[in-house]
Amino acid sequence: MKSKMQLLGSVLMGQTPPRALLWAASGMLHRVLKTGDRRSEFERLYLEDPDPWSFHTSDYEKRKYRRVLDAALAWRRGADSALEIGCSIGVFSKALAGHFGRVTGTDIAGEALRLAARDTRELTNLRFVRGTLETLALGERHDVIFCAEILYYIAKEQAETVCRKLDEHLSPRGIVITVSHVPDGREETYTVQDWDSVLGVHFQRLSLEDVPDAYRPYRIVVYACKP
Repeated sequence: MKSKMQLLGSVLMGQTPPRALLWAASGMLHRVLKTGDRRSEFERLYLEDPDPWSFHTSDYEKRKYRRVLDAALAWRRGADSALEIGCSIGVFSKALAGHFGRVTGTDIAGEALRLAARDTRELTNLRFVRGTLETLALGERHDVIFCAEILYYIAKEQAETVCRKLDEHLSPRGIVITVSHVPDGREETYTVQDWDSVLGVHFQRLSLEDVPDAYRPYRIVVYACKP
């Protein structure tokens, strides 16, 4: 993200919406108070760059989307509904809409969801809801839940809550698919290995695949409810 002065200059030149300054101030307050709330950080990020991870243009992301979708189609036991946690600007959500009767995308950032809704407005079976996995309360269950590149943003203290929320939103015969980078021993937060262990105890692991992509290797793990 831009420095404070760069952000101010970008706003004054009309390149970034003024509300980015409010989110920057909010983010600073949360850091000072150590609340752990990262919404402000991501709201500001999407105001500065509407596609910060190049989901629309990256060949790597396109390859990964295809691989994850293939895993979902191979392992799913129902096609009525899918839930994407951390859907960002909705690029993968849009692809899912062609394979499931209903798709719900959630993200912490309202700015990301605004862009997602704008770019997918022609799809009547796709909706977006702001929130985090820890606070999710949709009151419905899904055949497939996707958690791609999202779990290592969540503190280890939330592990029990994460498992409970996945349980609440997963159909009895549904699957959970996680996507993450391949562990290299340098993680500083709650690591990929940690989440593999937590979910591997709570759910039945059906598949674990490390994809040796030349740009950045990643891991796809498929879980189901225990018998």
